[in-house]
Amino acid sequence: MSDVRTRAPWAWIARAVLVGVGLLATGVMAAEGSDNAAGPPAKAKVRNRAYIVQLAEPPVTAYSGGVAGLQGTKPRGGQKIDPNAPAVVNYMSFLRTRHDAVLGAAGGGRKLYSYGYVFNGLNT
Repeated sequence: MSDVRTRAPWAWIARAVLVGVGLLATGVMAAEGSDNAAGPPAKAKVRNRAYIVQLAEPPVTAYSGGVAGLQGTKPRGGQKIDPNAPAVVNYMSFLRTRHDAVLGAAGGGRKLYSYGYVFNGLNT
């Protein structure tokens, strides 16, 4: 595992993404509720407030190595990944741990799903 100094930049990036998504959502809701139209404002639509957050580390299909103790998982040209291969299982476990850490660093919340094979991120 890497030490705190190497993980900290990813936590800040993920936190910035979460904050940016939150600000964007707030801006959209504020724009919908503005008095730009004549007459009473329309009833607000119900939102599920689920967000997809992308992390900077590469997904399984693009990981060439670089994290101590984790082999590369990027398939060679024309090949597919084996989701049961030990290297893939270990890297997916690493990504899920990172997703949990980023969510915790951003103040918590409920993780709905972890993505990692072709996209590295989480649904919260």
